[in-house]
Amino acid sequence: MPDLSFLSSSSFWFQVLIGVLMLVGFVVTIYIVGENTPHKQKERIRQRKHSRTHCHICDYDLSGTPSKCPECGTVRTNTRLRR
Repeated sequence: MPDLSFLSSSSFWFQVLIGVLMLVGFVVTIYIVGENTPHKQKERIRQRKHSRTHCHICDYDLSGTPSKCPECGTVRTNTRLRR
């Protein structure tokens, strides 16, 4: 039977394992909190609105031209443009 004494709560390696798990949890938490700040949410909304009204090839404003981009000729399909 394998020796599992390294998993006892007073073992050095057990403490290292707990430390690593806590560090990973901390990093994941910081990433999740950082992605949901009001600034990031506003930026995503702005980008979504911008992508509906501008050509994704040349970034020309398409508010007056419903069918295709007058700058590069990209045809508009639904809310995205394709070449």
